[in-house]
Amino acid sequence: MKKIIYTFFLIIIILFVGYVIVNCIVKIEDSTFSILIDKKNDSIRILKDKYNFVWQGIIPRRIQLNTYRKKNNVFFDLKIPIPPFEEMKGDLYSIQVPINIDYIIDPIKFPFTTASIKDGSKAFNKEIDRIFKGYLKRELYSYFLPSYRGEALYRDKELIISRVADTLKEKSLSNGITIHNIEILGGFELPNSKTYYNGLRFYNELRRIEEDNEKELLKLSNKLQKEKLFKNKYYDELNKISKMIERNPDLLKYIYIDKMAKNVKLIISSADTGMPFGLGFDEDSNTNRTEREIDNLR
Repeated sequence: MKKIIYTFFLIIIILFVGYVIVNCIVKIEDSTFSILIDKKNDSIRILKDKYNFVWQGIIPRRIQLNTYRKKNNVFFDLKIPIPPFEEMKGDLYSIQVPINIDYIIDPIKFPFTTASIKDGSKAFNKEIDRIFKGYLKRELYSYFLPSYRGEALYRDKELIISRVADTLKEKSLSNGITIHNIEILGGFELPNSKTYYNGLRFYNELRRIEEDNEKELLKLSNKLQKEKLFKNKYYDELNKISKMIERNPDLLKYIYIDKMAKNVKLIISSADTGMPFGLGFDEDSNTNRTEREIDNLR
């Protein structure tokens, strides 16, 4: 009996050890690295050793493991908007730079976030694209404003790319990306002077229309504001008059007489009230009569 119990517990221990080895030991290849996400608290852990023990693996579905290659290659067909046409759509007013980049990721230095981990290797490409575009725009800016210097840009394009590449390598290194090679594929497509100045005229026309629209909107806004203030004042006055009439109902009769006074030459008034017929004063008088009074006109 003891032997059976001993064998049973031994099997349990062996199964538990096997479960731990399968679920808690993570092996990393030399050419890759992994990022562990603890779903319970969204914490991040970088696994870079060949063998890593992850105790959270004991709990089913608690961890998420993402594996990436250290060495990567990416192709960019960069499209840089020409200043000042950044807000205009289409490729006509942009410079196209096809480049191929080889790089290595240092997982310790790269600024990982939960969102970037979900993007996978796209997060590395986005970071390179952001840095390259930003510095290339700075280099190109002086060739387009205040005037387009197409010949100088064509002459200096190789030097510009070289400076931007050096800057990219330096800035990327601090973010855990080591650039090994940058290759420009094909030509560096530049707009001709005619295209640029046509675009500039179109841009200025759009800016003028935008300014005119803003002026019209401002005028309309001011008009609506004035109308709103006038209506509010008018409603306040009506409210005051309403309260006055409620306290003194005969005020309406006075207003009526006052308004028609200029166009009336003869008024027939009641002998009892001294007020014109038809305004209700004679009815008030009849109501106030006692039963002993005799109306001789009946």
